[in-house]
Amino acid sequence: MPIDCSFTVTQPGRRGALAALALAAALLAGCTVPMRDCARTDLAFVGTEGGQLRTVRLNTCAGTLSPTDAAVAVPKPRWSVSHPILPVLYVASDGAKEGSVQAFAIDRDTGALRKTGEVGVGGRGTTHLWLDAPSMTLLAANFGRGRTSSVAGNAAR
Repeated sequence: MPIDCSFTVTQPGRRGALAALALAAALLAGCTVPMRDCARTDLAFVGTEGGQLRTVRLNTCAGTLSPTDAAVAVPKPRWSVSHPILPVLYVASDGAKEGSVQAFAIDRDTGALRKTGEVGVGGRGTTHLWLDAPSMTLLAANFGRGRTSSVAGNAAR
């Protein structure tokens, strides 16, 4: 029967390196190390050509995606980026006339999305977003006209 040799490395530097070496020696000696919890999932968001933004559950341990019932209508959702702290998702939408950035509140339990705002970004072909966290500024790339727009983070909330 294998021996459980689990321990946690919490010390950086020399002590951490020694602990890592001790773990390697324990593994070579036939000890088992408990696996991480694979029951935990994260939310991920997938845009479709059919005009939907769908929520899925991502299990990084098992490498699987599981569907949820959560979906919202978004014209051509091209890119999304999450707020670094708040449960908010920003989505680049390549609308029929002009692209926009839409903001959605995320229900962390169900994955449901509730639209909280939208702002036009002055161009067609809005297909990429970048959130500069220190300034809370969204940058939207409009490929149709070759323009980049900036949006204050609170403008799209």
